[in-house]
Amino acid sequence: VYRALLPLLRREQCAGIRCVVLGGEEVHPHDVARFRELMPPGAVFVNGLGPTESTTALQFFQPATRALSGTVVPVGHAVADTEVLLLDAAGRPTAVTGEIAIRGRHVALGYWRQPELTAGAFSERPGEPSRRTYRTGDMGRRRPDGAIEFLGRRDAQVKLRGQRVELGEIEACLAACPGVRLSAVTVVTAPSGDAMLAAFVVPAPGAELT
Repeated sequence: VYRALLPLLRREQCAGIRCVVLGGEEVHPHDVARFRELMPPGAVFVNGLGPTESTTALQFFQPATRALSGTVVPVGHAVADTEVLLLDAAGRPTAVTGEIAIRGRHVALGYWRQPELTAGAFSERPGEPSRRTYRTGDMGRRRPDGAIEFLGRRDAQVKLRGQRVELGEIEACLAACPGVRLSAVTVVTAPSGDAMLAAFVVPAPGAELT
């Protein structure tokens, strides 16, 4: 919505805007640059990371008067009463790079009637049942100032227009179609600049696919 709306606006139309908050998928430097072009000096740009399982967990604030440093827009620092960790594959805390995990009183209890999925993503410390930990599947890197940058997923899940998409599930459906030997699904950039799904298939010997 943000990327579709901003090209239609003029600076004078944005004079009363005080804050722009983005979430749902990765924010890029050009999103911040467009904000600085249009918004008044007192406006603030907020980029955050917060999965459904814990709503808002990290936030990064960028005043309109300051240029973005670096080529990545951070997802920021942990909000109050929330601890954000970076974990290695074994679940041990790391200093710089790892899977982003959220610990606090505001983490979901799990997934409805999916005990195996819940056990793989949620955990709690002995004696602290109210402070649960959720492993997001997002990879992050801690900057020298303590802010965290989003590095992508540790699995094949992608975000498309704010929705979680499991590419493997689509590939499995394609592979089950008659005449399909192999399939692969990825996200590409359309001529309009928007992200879109693209599927590729290899037909079985002798099969004709429309």
